[in-house]
Amino acid sequence: MSYTDRAKEIVEKMTLEEKVYLMSGKVSLKDLINDEANGNHYNYVPYSAGGNERLGVPEMKFCDGPRGAVQGNSTCFPVSMARGATFDTDLEELIGRAIGREIRAHGGNLFGGVCINLPYNPGWGRSQETYGEESFHIGQMGSALVRCVQEENVIACIKHFAFNSMERSRFKVNVTADKRTEREVYLSHFKDCIDAGAASVMSAYNLYQGKHCGHNDYLLNKVLKGEWDFDGFVISDFFLGVRDTVEAANAGMDIEMCHTLYFGDKLVKAVKEGKVSEDKINDAAIRIARTLLAFTEADDKEYSKDVISCKEHIE
Repeated sequence: MSYTDRAKEIVEKMTLEEKVYLMSGKVSLKDLINDEANGNHYNYVPYSAGGNERLGVPEMKFCDGPRGAVQGNSTCFPVSMARGATFDTDLEELIGRAIGREIRAHGGNLFGGVCINLPYNPGWGRSQETYGEESFHIGQMGSALVRCVQEENVIACIKHFAFNSMERSRFKVNVTADKRTEREVYLSHFKDCIDAGAASVMSAYNLYQGKHCGHNDYLLNKVLKGEWDFDGFVISDFFLGVRDTVEAANAGMDIEMCHTLYFGDKLVKAVKEGKVSEDKINDAAIRIARTLLAFTEADDKEYSKDVISCKEHIE
């Protein structure tokens, strides 16, 4: 039986509440503050979402990057901008495998550190997290990281989809582009990484053509899932990546991260009121279950803690 068929079979056995729970992050702002108060930095342990023990669906366990897994004493690789300056996709593949192995050793199953935005604004505070400023180059380097993180059975999440290249105004800036600029400049490297097999996508905070990217039917449903035939799942950027229950769910957002503010009970209520169809919930649940089952069950390797910051990775 294919993973799609198995996921459909599992989702058919779920209540509405269980399906929506799959779409829900479990880490609150209070949890993050408490972690810091206890001396643990952001994402010191993988952040979990969803899961269903009754039906055997594992949790999604998010590990950020991009300099390697941010958990514990992981190997700290050079920033992506420095790695991009090598133009060496073979080296980036080695780094991807190392990151994947360390994430598994930490108990994670998703790497949220494949940042492939174009740093066109010189004030963008995260320019170092991407590879450069040319679409083909970014697409090739990002694809190398995606392929080899996933060879270690860790889901690669590419971000931030899309048009994210401004820091201080990133929550409110509205980006516009003509169709040729959109496809040739801003989206082509995302398409490269999807074609390389990226199994997850994180939406951006900004607006595109007047709509927040996490609520953007054109970007998520029409382009990503429709034109590009993406069969993985979409997660929101943290805390402010979702701002409206109905808009986000209908536009193709699959998991609200890293907490649950607009999904959860509010999404269940929206379905019962007919504002979001249960078919839309089923689609998200199938995407999540299928992806997690495929990566978890493909895991035929041992991931000892000894691999974390090992001599091979440091070298």
